[in-house]
Amino acid sequence: KKHEKLASIEQLDKYFENALIKFKMPENLFQKNLSEGKKNLKIYFEDLKKRGGVNTTDVIEFKFKNEGVKFGDVHAAGNIDKISINPKDKNEILVTDFKTGKSFTTWEAKESEYTKIKLHFYQYQLVYYKLLIKNSRTYKNYNVNMGQIEFIEADDNGKINVLELELTDELVTRVEKLANIIYNKILNLDFPDVTKYTHTEAGKEKEEIKLVDILNFEEDLLGGKV
Repeated sequence: KKHEKLASIEQLDKYFENALIKFKMPENLFQKNLSEGKKNLKIYFEDLKKRGGVNTTDVIEFKFKNEGVKFGDVHAAGNIDKISINPKDKNEILVTDFKTGKSFTTWEAKESEYTKIKLHFYQYQLVYYKLLIKNSRTYKNYNVNMGQIEFIEADDNGKINVLELELTDELVTRVEKLANIIYNKILNLDFPDVTKYTHTEAGKEKEEIKLVDILNFEEDLLGGKV
């Protein structure tokens, strides 16, 4: 941003190495993380260049602690990894959250209940970011129509994946209502019994929470049943 151009991969490698040194880890672990990190960083860097690099107007790690955010009864805060102004529409913002670890190419995951639940709340996280922006002092006059999860580690095919989500009014209203209901329940120490929102699979002793259980709980919260 300072020089209005991308740094070189050699500069990025040095920044990464200096950051890693601060963790003061054992030498063998340091070398392992340094090697894997540089490998991932190169893939991400090349992908970022193909996508147009970065804009000088991009804001990284914006903190909402002092923005006076309030929607309904909820006093909210948090940090957004990346806020981008649309170069074609200066009144529109794209919010991005960076994720490490396993990446996904669709919101409709079929791998496991854990994955389904994770992606469900990834969506809510992006919606929450829109609520932060629309109720902040700095960005309240901007439109936020899209959010995205950007996986900064390549998948098994060496590809960087980005999941985009349209932040519809319906989805925003749902999350805002849930946030207010839960906020007030916490304030009132009103913690509902959630034991019925679990499954016990045949032949297993351990209870498991499935996405359908969470959705049922959400509907009961919204309907005032719990």
